[in-house]
Amino acid sequence: MTRKTFTLSLVPITIGLSLGLFAAPGTSVPNSDRSTELSQTVGNEWNAFSPPPDMGTPGRREGGGTRGNCPTVDRALTALVPQTNAGATLSGRPALFFHVPATSEQLEFEFVLQDVEYNTVYTKTLTAPGQAGIVEINLKNNAAPELQVGQHYRWYFSAICNPNDRSADIHVEGWIQRIESEKTAAKIETATSESEKIEVYSEASLWYDALAAMVEQRRTNPDDVNLEAQWQQLLTAVGLNSIAQAPLVEWDSVQYLAVKKYMARQYR
Repeated sequence: MTRKTFTLSLVPITIGLSLGLFAAPGTSVPNSDRSTELSQTVGNEWNAFSPPPDMGTPGRREGGGTRGNCPTVDRALTALVPQTNAGATLSGRPALFFHVPATSEQLEFEFVLQDVEYNTVYTKTLTAPGQAGIVEINLKNNAAPELQVGQHYRWYFSAICNPNDRSADIHVEGWIQRIESEKTAAKIETATSESEKIEVYSEASLWYDALAAMVEQRRTNPDDVNLEAQWQQLLTAVGLNSIAQAPLVEWDSVQYLAVKKYMARQYR
């Protein structure tokens, strides 16, 4: 197989919604006049990285239209990534997050991680939770191989609509690159709070790390209105405002972990 490589490149920053299981209607951007330190850095460089065109398709943040045995739902299968579908991490085993819709049938989902030569280095199949919301694929908890510094990986996350016909899968896909930054690592080491770590990750445009740190904070402090505001700012900054109020849910549970005010299947 011919080896392909790429380097994440800088592109102009744009804030908008690129659409692409399940077509979903748009919603308006929530308004917030909260002033936080994080708001000064969130979104500044999230869309500054993009794989070059010679690596094939640039990725897909939202699942395509309903087909095959996949049921129609009101919101799309969505990857929580910037509009370029690419991002960086300091972690050897980062966490990735996806919004899964509620369906009348209990579907299985599959996560696949490949290297630049399209070799599968990790795969995981999970049963969908009974409730729509944001789920986590934590490579550390799932004992996945460690990402190599400077290497680029492509991930796929699919709803398996028909196990006998995988061409009917609805999927999202994107890129992740593990980088090494002694300066940023030192700042994280000396940070005195989780909020400070989130700001360091944001300043360094480390999307996967900033998102995971904020999710952990919201799990620990589910009633913190400032965290909720920051979360909405973060997702709105990359055009994911339509799922900014979706609950965090577990694969094996419908327990709500972060959002205090939630009306079933409606995100305002």
